[in-house]
Amino acid sequence: MGSSPISGTRLSKTGSPEPFCAIYVIINSMKLNETAIYKTKRYFVQPEVTVEEKTTVAIIGDLHISPIVSEKQCYNIYKRLVKIEPDLIILQGDLIDSPTELFDENSVKKLKDTLKMCSRIATTVAVLGGHDFVIPTDPGVVMDVIPIWEKICEECNIELLMDEWYETEKIRIFGLFQDADFIIDSEGKRQDDAKIMEKKLDEFELDPEPDKINWFISHAPSINRKVIKMLKHFDVMSFGHTHGGCVPIFLDDILDKVHSNRGLVSPMKKPFPKLARGAKTLSTDTSLIINSGLIAMHYCVPKPLQQLNFLKKGEITEVVFEADETEVDD
Repeated sequence: MGSSPISGTRLSKTGSPEPFCAIYVIINSMKLNETAIYKTKRYFVQPEVTVEEKTTVAIIGDLHISPIVSEKQCYNIYKRLVKIEPDLIILQGDLIDSPTELFDENSVKKLKDTLKMCSRIATTVAVLGGHDFVIPTDPGVVMDVIPIWEKICEECNIELLMDEWYETEKIRIFGLFQDADFIIDSEGKRQDDAKIMEKKLDEFELDPEPDKINWFISHAPSINRKVIKMLKHFDVMSFGHTHGGCVPIFLDDILDKVHSNRGLVSPMKKPFPKLARGAKTLSTDTSLIINSGLIAMHYCVPKPLQQLNFLKKGEITEVVFEADETEVDD
């Protein structure tokens, strides 16, 4: 189990096609992608507020439920969560690979089973990602599926946050919905623009609750210096979307040891993105956490590439707020 401390709110610590096709057949026949190996990355956070007892939050992102995500993979998430024993579970979006999966009986069953497993373990909140309502192979097509999501989440006892707050006894969470404007520009092309985030954040009163842990969640880390400053009162902000920069197993541990947040490639196909994985203390002392998700290559990419998912471990992020044991003199 990976473990990195965050102190203050803050971190302390080309080939010919023939061989490739043969490899594809071998991997597919061995069903290596169904082994569903999960890695838990644990970070310790000390927020501004005094924490009277240990509190644990589990973050899961980018499930991309589709025909290539098996029931076994979904159940293994449950087994890992049981071991973590979280007080709260956060789902960071892209729960399905395409909104068309909401009309596929098998995909809907896997989705609902997974959501129900989460909500049985702990209070679970969720935000949506682009794949949950925009067809990934045609980003100009936005499907009107939000009412379906609301119904599914209600049935599965999930708190779906659409630009709104949710409070538990210890944590106050704001979930921002990154709508189509975040994903598609005026020419119908894909985008990931922090300027859109700036504009949307201006619409909300995001005053912190002084007696609680304040947490901001959204799907994609569309952030820049101004966004970071706008969110400076939050103890934690967390995102998904990046798929860990598609960093393979053997490199992931190395980058963790040197506290690097770099990836190999971003969802926008940019090489070596700076904020693709792990955790980081920002200049405002807010803890930034990026969950790498379940898979790297989802269903809408070419089939041979889908088989490379066995090179990346699925990730569940565990955030621990330790109790303040400081004695106060009378």
